[in-house]
Amino acid sequence: MYTWRLPPEVREARREEIASDLWESAHDPHVTQVELVIQMVTRLTFGIADDLARRLARVRVTRSVMLRTVTAAAVMCMLLMFAVLAQLTTAMPHLPEGPIGAPHVHSMVPDPPPPPPAPGATTSQERIFQYGRTSYSVVTAGSAPVRIREVPPIYPPVAVSAGLEGQVLVQARITEDGHVTDAEVAPAGMLGRSAIHAVRQWEFAAAGHGTQRQVLLKVRVTFGRSQ
Repeated sequence: MYTWRLPPEVREARREEIASDLWESAHDPHVTQVELVIQMVTRLTFGIADDLARRLARVRVTRSVMLRTVTAAAVMCMLLMFAVLAQLTTAMPHLPEGPIGAPHVHSMVPDPPPPPPAPGATTSQERIFQYGRTSYSVVTAGSAPVRIREVPPIYPPVAVSAGLEGQVLVQARITEDGHVTDAEVAPAGMLGRSAIHAVRQWEFAAAGHGTQRQVLLKVRVTFGRSQ
């Protein structure tokens, strides 16, 4: 519906952008399945108005009758989406548990998609996702905290296909328990959103007992061949 009869270059760019957004949402460890359904349906619903406005601007529709018809269709689509959402969130039956000692029956549930390969890993197939290169420094007195969990920032496929490269700077604080908080990024664009989303999931070794530590963390992320 979004890409019907669009120019090929616009259609492919739009599809890659949607695929990238859906992949990032589906692999967010802090989002449950129900929250993921709500996010997808909500973004689809409220995205209809923007896509219709963009399409109307391209074909230069000026007749008021057509505008009213398209608006009514958009409202009907939104109502239908909300009805589907209500069914998904309120009418999800729970499977009954079998009696003790009953033979275990494996349900035919498809396996989840595999995660993207780590940077530098070799696979038999062509790697789909690329990652930004990170380097960080800590502005603090004394020894720097030890990073125990690193999440590489994804190089958005839309940016790769468009040849978008660059560096972004993320500034954040490390709390006493080793989590990243108060994160900010500059510049704030497609690459910046990917960088700050990854850095917020980093973890550092917690401070020792009785140690008061609030550390300023500076992370530089490079996408592409930029120096």
